[in-house]
Amino acid sequence: MIKTCLKRLLNSPILRIGITSSTKPNTEKKIYLVNIICVLHLISFIQVVILGSFFDERLISQASLIGYLAATSIFIFVFYLQSIYLYKLAKTLFILTSFLTCFIFDVYISPDVHAEFFYIIPPLVSLIIFDSKTMPIIYLCLSIFLFLDVMHLKNGINVNQSHFSVFFIILFLITLFLIETNNASEQKLKTQKIKLTELNEFKSHFFVNLSHEIRTPLTLIQGHASQIDLNTSKDKTQEQINVIKYQSEQINDIINNILDLSKIDTNEFRLKTKYINVCTFLNKHYTNFKELFTSKGISFSIINNSESLAFKVDDYMFSKSINNLLTNSLKFTPSGGTVTLEAYLENQTLIIEVSDTGIGIPQKDINRIFERFFQSKNHITKSQGSGIGLSFTKS
Repeated sequence: MIKTCLKRLLNSPILRIGITSSTKPNTEKKIYLVNIICVLHLISFIQVVILGSFFDERLISQASLIGYLAATSIFIFVFYLQSIYLYKLAKTLFILTSFLTCFIFDVYISPDVHAEFFYIIPPLVSLIIFDSKTMPIIYLCLSIFLFLDVMHLKNGINVNQSHFSVFFIILFLITLFLIETNNASEQKLKTQKIKLTELNEFKSHFFVNLSHEIRTPLTLIQGHASQIDLNTSKDKTQEQINVIKYQSEQINDIINNILDLSKIDTNEFRLKTKYINVCTFLNKHYTNFKELFTSKGISFSIINNSESLAFKVDDYMFSKSINNLLTNSLKFTPSGGTVTLEAYLENQTLIIEVSDTGIGIPQKDINRIFERFFQSKNHITKSQGSGIGLSFTKS
């Protein structure tokens, strides 16, 4: 019951003045805080009048009432400024009026209870509601000035009283540190939330595309397996068996890619290196892919300036990396295009380039092409691909 009432109170229209559906969460918190304090001031004004009428006449002295009426009028005007979205002016008036309220309470209502220490409250609140630190520092200086000036009016300033200004500065810095720490934590949580959202999207995209990649060869396997007739010619049967074997290898490659990535992530992966002739290695891949490119109407060429070069690599993993690059070019280059595989030595570094005249990658996605599960959105990635090929190649 109490929780429900409190929730309704916190969601009341007066506390949401100046807040719209398009207001940013951080700005909304600041507007909300200003509105709450303004409402609390209005309530305290009513209490002052009631208590003054029955218990303490100092609360409703002429100076006190004039000051409180002035402060209340300004706080109501702050509501109006919030409602027309003049937030900066509203915050400035709000802080200055808070100083006025402290001054009235300290000098006219309770001059004997050390209420001058309340002057630290407006600078601390300004740290929360202002984006920059300039205004809070100005308000801190004003609070110290008012504190010392009131002490002078009351008792005459001396060393024991003036050193309290250091307390103001320390409290201000502690509050600033806590706010900055909180902001950093919120930003970290926000970044993590964005990353989790993206990861969920990537995973969903990955599993949909992975299902598609596996379903396609499975469909072909089922189709050819159902058509095998041992009574037909041996050549026809062998052709269907070869298709089934090839599609089975495709599924196996997809699964192996995922397993290899998993091993890389857990540091269980070990390279099995040996020296290979780069020219022979790349010519083998050129031969393997030549027919695939030709059947799609793509001109495929090789420029190999590494005839005498031998490098120590994992032959199997290196081959899979080159296959991934060539498969991407085959997938994203339309008929009539060209693909070039080139190798050369530059500053004692072997450079292998796969270039094509395909659909390309938008500039905004260039820095993300090696992210796992990420795929630049286009008409081809909607129907195929898992978003792990380039990530695997880089790993």
